[in-house]
Amino acid sequence: MSALVTNAGSEHLPHQVGSGNYLTQNEVAALLRLSPRTLERHRLAGTGPAYVKLGRRVVYTREAVEAWTAVNTFSSTSEAGGHHG
Repeated sequence: MSALVTNAGSEHLPHQVGSGNYLTQNEVAALLRLSPRTLERHRLAGTGPAYVKLGRRVVYTREAVEAWTAVNTFSSTSEAGGHHG
């Protein structure tokens, strides 16, 4: 799934913070075609991509989003049965 994240649309450029690339909640939501609220629910449940808290701001690394999509990639519905996250 890294192609999904790596080939993100240029209309949503990541923010530079220090030496890493960070994506906002809205950028990740658009990238994954989820609502921002869905990402919030995943954060509350601990089932979403790892995130970084910068004061009151929440950002995601591309690597964390890629890792999360890789863990949640299945080839059949029976594979995904008991998996949440």
